[in-house]
Amino acid sequence: MNCLILEEPLDGDLYRVLRTTVERSFGMPINDISPGRKINIAFLGGERGIAEISAVMPNWIDIRLVSLTPSLPLEPIDLIVGLSRPQTTKKVLQIAVMLGVRSLHFVTTSRGQKSYAEANIFNADTLQQEVIKSLEQIGHGYYPEIKVHRNFRYFEKQHLAGFDKNTHKLIATPNSPMLRTKDSFSRTDSIALSVGPEAGWSHEEVAIFESAGFSKIGLGERIVRVEVAVSMLLGQVAMLRV
Repeated sequence: MNCLILEEPLDGDLYRVLRTTVERSFGMPINDISPGRKINIAFLGGERGIAEISAVMPNWIDIRLVSLTPSLPLEPIDLIVGLSRPQTTKKVLQIAVMLGVRSLHFVTTSRGQKSYAEANIFNADTLQQEVIKSLEQIGHGYYPEIKVHRNFRYFEKQHLAGFDKNTHKLIATPNSPMLRTKDSFSRTDSIALSVGPEAGWSHEEVAIFESAGFSKIGLGERIVRVEVAVSMLLGQVAMLRV
Protein backbone atom coordinates (compact mmCIF):
# COMPACT_ATOMS: atom_id res chain seq x y z
CA MET A 1 0.00 0.00 0.00
CA ASN A 2 1.00 3.65 -0.29
CA CYS A 3 -0.46 5.47 2.70
CA LEU A 4 -1.37 5.14 6.37
CA ILE A 5 -4.95 6.12 7.21
CA LEU A 6 -5.31 7.95 10.52
CA GLU A 7 -8.36 8.54 12.68
CA GLU A 8 -8.14 10.04 16.21
CA PRO A 9 -4.95 11.66 17.60
CA LEU A 10 -3.35 10.50 20.84
CA ASP A 11 -2.37 14.06 21.76
CA GLY A 12 -2.33 17.14 19.51
CA ASP A 13 -0.40 16.21 16.37
CA LEU A 14 0.81 12.90 17.88
CA TYR A 15 -0.74 9.66 16.63
CA ARG A 16 -0.15 6.14 17.97
CA VAL A 17 -0.79 3.22 15.62
CA LEU A 18 -0.20 -0.50 15.78
CA ARG A 19 3.18 -1.52 14.41
CA THR A 20 1.53 -4.26 12.38
CA THR A 21 -0.73 -1.63 10.77
CA VAL A 22 2.27 0.36 9.53
CA GLU A 23 3.97 -2.81 8.30
CA ARG A 24 0.82 -3.82 6.40
CA SER A 25 0.12 -0.35 5.02
CA PHE A 26 3.55 0.02 3.46
CA GLY A 27 4.76 -3.56 3.16
CA MET A 28 7.80 -2.53 5.20
CA PRO A 29 10.22 -5.02 6.69
CA ILE A 30 10.38 -4.54 10.45
CA ASN A 31 13.94 -3.17 10.25
CA ASP A 32 12.83 -0.34 7.93
CA ILE A 33 10.53 1.16 10.55
CA SER A 34 12.73 3.59 12.44
CA PRO A 35 12.46 7.06 14.03
CA GLY A 36 12.92 9.92 11.59
CA ARG A 37 11.41 8.12 8.62
CA LYS A 38 8.73 10.11 6.81
CA ILE A 39 5.58 8.38 5.57
CA ASN A 40 2.46 9.33 3.60
CA ILE A 41 -0.71 9.63 5.67
CA ALA A 42 -4.34 10.59 5.13
CA PHE A 43 -7.20 11.19 7.52
CA LEU A 44 -10.27 9.02 7.12
CA GLY A 45 -12.72 11.36 5.38
CA GLY A 46 -10.25 14.24 5.21
CA GLU A 47 -6.86 15.63 4.23
CA ARG A 48 -3.66 13.83 3.31
CA GLY A 49 -0.10 14.69 4.20
CA ILE A 50 3.32 13.69 5.49
CA ALA A 51 4.14 12.40 8.97
CA GLU A 52 7.37 11.41 10.68
CA ILE A 53 7.91 8.34 12.82
CA SER A 54 8.93 9.67 16.25
CA ALA A 55 9.11 6.50 18.35
CA VAL A 56 9.07 2.76 17.73
CA MET A 57 7.88 0.39 20.47
CA PRO A 58 7.42 -3.38 20.41
CA ASN A 59 3.72 -3.13 19.47
CA TRP A 60 3.12 0.56 18.75
CA ILE A 61 4.53 3.36 16.64
CA ASP A 62 4.20 7.07 17.38
CA ILE A 63 4.08 9.48 14.46
CA ARG A 64 3.82 13.28 14.26
CA LEU A 65 2.28 15.34 11.49
CA VAL A 66 4.67 17.29 9.28
CA SER A 67 2.37 18.78 6.64
CA LEU A 68 -1.14 18.51 5.23
CA THR A 69 -2.66 19.08 1.78
CA PRO A 70 -6.23 18.57 0.49
CA SER A 71 -7.24 15.10 -0.62
CA LEU A 72 -8.61 14.70 -4.12
CA PRO A 73 -12.32 15.63 -4.16
CA LEU A 74 -14.86 12.96 -4.97
CA GLU A 75 -16.23 12.78 -8.50
CA PRO A 76 -19.90 13.79 -8.97
CA ILE A 77 -20.81 10.19 -9.77
CA ASP A 78 -23.49 8.11 -8.05
CA LEU A 79 -23.03 4.38 -8.61
CA ILE A 80 -25.94 1.95 -8.28
CA VAL A 81 -25.11 -1.76 -8.23
CA GLY A 82 -27.38 -4.77 -7.84
CA LEU A 83 -26.43 -6.81 -4.78
CA SER A 84 -24.24 -9.78 -5.64
CA ARG A 85 -22.16 -12.33 -3.77
CA PRO A 86 -20.06 -10.89 -0.92
CA GLN A 87 -16.74 -11.40 -2.74
CA THR A 88 -18.11 -9.48 -5.72
CA THR A 89 -19.51 -6.76 -3.48
CA LYS A 90 -16.10 -6.33 -1.85
CA LYS A 91 -14.44 -5.83 -5.25
CA VAL A 92 -17.08 -3.30 -6.32
CA LEU A 93 -16.58 -1.41 -3.05
CA GLN A 94 -12.82 -1.26 -3.61
CA ILE A 95 -13.25 0.03 -7.16
CA ALA A 96 -15.77 2.67 -6.11
CA VAL A 97 -13.51 3.98 -3.35
CA MET A 98 -10.35 3.99 -5.45
CA LEU A 99 -12.02 5.72 -8.40
CA GLY A 100 -13.61 8.32 -6.16
CA VAL A 101 -17.35 8.05 -6.77
CA ARG A 102 -19.56 10.29 -4.64
CA SER A 103 -22.04 7.64 -3.50
CA LEU A 104 -22.41 3.88 -3.80
CA HIS A 105 -25.81 2.20 -3.59
CA PHE A 106 -26.13 -1.57 -3.26
CA VAL A 107 -29.68 -2.60 -4.16
CA THR A 108 -31.50 -5.87 -3.56
CA THR A 109 -32.93 -7.16 -6.85
CA SER A 110 -35.42 -9.78 -7.97
CA ARG A 111 -32.61 -11.90 -9.42
CA GLY A 112 -30.30 -11.74 -6.41
CA GLN A 113 -30.52 -13.52 -3.09
CA LYS A 114 -32.04 -11.41 -0.33
CA SER A 115 -29.43 -12.80 2.09
CA TYR A 116 -26.71 -10.85 0.28
CA ALA A 117 -27.87 -7.71 2.09
CA GLU A 118 -27.01 -9.35 5.43
CA ALA A 119 -23.47 -10.33 4.43
CA ASN A 120 -20.65 -9.62 6.87
CA ILE A 121 -19.15 -7.09 4.45
CA PHE A 122 -21.91 -4.68 5.51
CA ASN A 123 -20.99 -4.90 9.19
CA ALA A 124 -19.90 -1.35 10.09
CA ASP A 125 -16.40 -2.34 11.24
CA THR A 126 -15.79 -4.66 8.29
CA LEU A 127 -17.03 -2.05 5.84
CA GLN A 128 -14.74 0.59 7.31
CA GLN A 129 -11.72 -1.71 7.13
CA GLU A 130 -12.41 -2.39 3.45
CA VAL A 131 -12.72 1.35 2.82
CA ILE A 132 -9.42 1.97 4.62
CA LYS A 133 -7.60 -0.65 2.54
CA SER A 134 -8.69 1.11 -0.64
CA LEU A 135 -7.76 4.56 0.70
CA GLU A 136 -4.32 3.21 1.63
CA GLN A 137 -3.84 2.35 -2.02
CA ILE A 138 -4.79 5.76 -3.46
CA GLY A 139 -3.30 7.88 -0.68
CA HIS A 140 -6.34 10.10 -0.15
CA GLY A 141 -8.94 10.42 2.59
CA TYR A 142 -12.34 10.96 0.99
CA TYR A 143 -14.64 8.01 0.31
CA PRO A 144 -18.20 7.61 -0.98
CA GLU A 145 -21.41 7.53 0.99
CA ILE A 146 -22.31 3.83 1.06
CA LYS A 147 -25.90 2.62 1.37
CA VAL A 148 -27.52 -0.81 1.27
CA HIS A 149 -31.12 -0.90 0.05
CA ARG A 150 -32.94 -4.05 1.04
CA ASN A 151 -36.10 -3.23 -0.89
CA PHE A 152 -36.01 -2.23 -4.56
CA ARG A 153 -39.39 -0.48 -4.44
CA TYR A 154 -38.29 1.65 -1.51
CA PHE A 155 -35.09 2.52 -3.37
CA GLU A 156 -37.16 3.44 -6.41
CA LYS A 157 -39.42 5.82 -4.51
CA GLN A 158 -36.84 7.34 -2.15
CA HIS A 159 -33.77 7.61 -4.36
CA LEU A 160 -34.38 7.10 -8.08
CA ALA A 161 -36.89 9.92 -8.08
CA GLY A 162 -34.47 12.16 -6.22
CA PHE A 163 -31.83 12.59 -8.91
CA ASP A 164 -31.59 16.10 -10.31
CA LYS A 165 -33.17 16.52 -13.75
CA ASN A 166 -29.78 17.62 -15.12
CA THR A 167 -28.05 14.42 -13.98
CA HIS A 168 -26.84 12.15 -16.78
CA LYS A 169 -28.36 8.73 -16.04
CA LEU A 170 -27.02 5.54 -17.62
CA ILE A 171 -27.90 1.89 -17.07
CA ALA A 172 -25.70 -0.90 -18.46
CA THR A 173 -27.77 -3.50 -20.29
CA PRO A 174 -26.92 -6.18 -22.89
CA ASN A 175 -27.33 -5.46 -26.62
CA SER A 176 -27.49 -1.70 -26.12
CA PRO A 177 -25.41 0.93 -27.98
CA MET A 178 -22.04 1.73 -26.43
CA LEU A 179 -20.92 5.17 -25.38
CA ARG A 180 -19.19 7.13 -28.16
CA THR A 181 -16.90 10.15 -28.21
CA LYS A 182 -19.90 12.35 -29.02
CA ASP A 183 -21.38 11.40 -25.64
CA SER A 184 -19.18 13.80 -23.70
CA PHE A 185 -19.81 15.14 -20.20
CA SER A 186 -18.58 18.24 -18.41
CA ARG A 187 -16.26 17.48 -15.49
CA THR A 188 -18.78 19.12 -13.18
CA ASP A 189 -21.82 17.24 -14.52
CA SER A 190 -23.52 14.84 -12.13
CA ILE A 191 -23.71 11.28 -13.47
CA ALA A 192 -25.71 8.31 -12.16
CA LEU A 193 -24.55 4.87 -13.30
CA SER A 194 -26.41 1.60 -12.85
CA VAL A 195 -24.91 -1.91 -13.11
CA GLY A 196 -26.99 -4.99 -12.42
CA PRO A 197 -26.16 -8.00 -10.23
CA GLU A 198 -24.54 -11.18 -11.55
CA ALA A 199 -27.79 -12.28 -13.20
CA GLY A 200 -28.54 -8.78 -14.47
CA TRP A 201 -31.46 -6.43 -13.86
CA SER A 202 -34.89 -7.90 -14.60
CA HIS A 203 -36.93 -6.43 -17.48
CA GLU A 204 -39.23 -4.80 -14.93
CA GLU A 205 -36.29 -3.21 -13.09
CA VAL A 206 -34.81 -1.89 -16.34
CA ALA A 207 -38.19 -0.38 -17.19
CA ILE A 208 -38.28 1.34 -13.79
CA PHE A 209 -34.84 2.84 -14.38
CA GLU A 210 -35.92 4.00 -17.83
CA SER A 211 -39.03 5.65 -16.40
CA ALA A 212 -36.69 7.52 -14.02
CA GLY A 213 -34.77 8.90 -17.00
CA PHE A 214 -31.97 6.35 -17.35
CA SER A 215 -30.69 5.59 -20.86
CA LYS A 216 -29.55 2.08 -21.77
CA ILE A 217 -25.92 1.62 -22.82
CA GLY A 218 -23.90 -1.46 -23.68
CA LEU A 219 -20.43 -2.63 -22.70
CA GLY A 220 -19.73 -4.82 -25.71
CA GLU A 221 -20.57 -8.36 -26.73
CA ARG A 222 -18.70 -10.17 -23.95
CA ILE A 223 -20.50 -11.06 -20.73
CA VAL A 224 -18.27 -9.79 -17.93
CA ARG A 225 -18.33 -9.95 -14.15
CA VAL A 226 -20.06 -7.22 -12.18
CA GLU A 227 -16.82 -5.67 -10.93
CA VAL A 228 -15.42 -5.64 -14.48
CA ALA A 229 -18.59 -3.96 -15.77
CA VAL A 230 -18.29 -1.32 -13.04
CA SER A 231 -14.64 -0.66 -13.96
CA MET A 232 -15.44 -0.49 -17.67
CA LEU A 233 -18.31 1.93 -17.18
CA LEU A 234 -16.42 4.22 -14.83
CA GLY A 235 -13.42 4.17 -17.18
CA GLN A 236 -15.51 5.09 -20.21
CA VAL A 237 -17.18 7.94 -18.35
CA ALA A 238 -13.79 9.23 -17.18
CA MET A 239 -12.52 9.31 -20.76
CA LEU A 240 -15.60 11.22 -21.96
CA ARG A 241 -15.49 13.91 -19.29
CA VAL A 242 -14.02 17.12 -20.71
